[in-house]
Parts: sequence; structure tokens; C-alpha cells
Amino acid sequence: MRKLIRVVQGGKRVREIAFSALVGDFFYRIEKSHGTVEISDPELEDKLTESELAELYKRFPEINPNRPLPPKPTEEPVSFRETKQPVQDTIQEEKEVEEISVESIIESYSTKELFDWLKANEYDVDGRKKKNREYLIEQITTK
Repeated sequence: MRKLIRVVQGGKRVREIAFSALVGDFFYRIEKSHGTVEISDPELEDKLTESELAELYKRFPEINPNRPLPPKPTEEPVSFRETKQPVQDTIQEEKEVEEISVESIIESYSTKELFDWLKANEYDVDGRKKKNREYLIEQITTK
């Protein structure tokens, strides 16, 4: 007598496959042609003997109720964020760096580069005067 086991193939198709086909050499052909095989038979223990169940558990270890479970993750204390230094300190340091290098910027940059630098550093610059070097230098020095 053939023992039929209910399975789900490809995540949606329910069908019955012979026990010998599930544990036999041609199982991979079934899986290849119809998709992954998942055992979904609630009467599995009633249909099969203990030795047959052991064979099925070798092929499908996830259905074995006596399988060893993975170890529980270790409980580690939760570390909260460390306090960072105030944002104002970093802003002041950046301003100091800018003030020191402003003179070198004025001397070494061309008029177009000065305009681009002012835009990149969010200065309020009139775009109509982007070729007026004196105006651009005035914008840098007055801020």
C-alpha cells in the first residue's frame, strides 16, 4: 500500500506525494519540476512508522519535533547613546578656521571661484554682481 503524504509545493499548490518519492533518489526531480516541497500533513505520525518518520526527518529536519533548537541569544545590557560634546563648540571651531583662511581665499581665488565659494558657504550674494570682485570681497569681510 502506497502511503501518500500531503505537501505544499511552490508555496501554493497542495498535492499528495508518495512517501517513497519524498525519501527516494528522485526527490530533487520533484522539487525541480514543481518548486520547493513543504510537508503539511497533520496526520503524519498516524500514517508512518517510527523508522519511516526518522527517514522523513532526515530529509525535512524542520518538521522533527525533537530537533535541537538553536541556542538562545545571550542577554547583553543595552547601552544608551553617549553624550556628545555640544554642537556650539564645533561651530565655533569651524568659524575660527574660516576667519583665518579668509585672507588667503581672497588672495588666491579668482572672481568666479570667490562667487562659488560664497554660494557654497551660504552667503547672501547678489547674482547680478558675481563678476564684481570688490563686491564679493566686501561680502566676505562684512559677515
